[in-house]
Amino acid sequence: MALLPAGVPDHPAGRGLEIAALLVENGAEVDMRGLSGRTLLYGAAEEGNLGSAKFLLDHGAEVDAADSLGFTPLHAAAENARLEIAELLLSSGADANAIAADGTTPLALASVDPEMEALVRRHGGR
Repeated sequence: MALLPAGVPDHPAGRGLEIAALLVENGAEVDMRGLSGRTLLYGAAEEGNLGSAKFLLDHGAEVDAADSLGFTPLHAAAENARLEIAELLLSSGADANAIAADGTTPLALASVDPEMEALVRRHGGR
């Protein structure tokens, strides 16, 4: 497991696609992790950066790569009401029933947003 170089945040706000492309095109592992165990895909999901998420998935990012607490990119998308990202992740095979270390599922995080909740349920979330 590769870690992001020192000084590169887990999810560089606003420049995610540019930084992801630069790193991956220069040989970085697409699933490299920051100190929190979060991948670039997790950061893209959390920030709502659809372009970065598509780029990373197209380059082989693991859709269900969990952070050090067991949260996946789908958890991040659900918690932050990133509907387009959640749709992309689910259509790419994300586990709608992934369980974090504390027992949290994407559906539990999606319950504050009716559209997100419906999306996760359509993909088998319970």
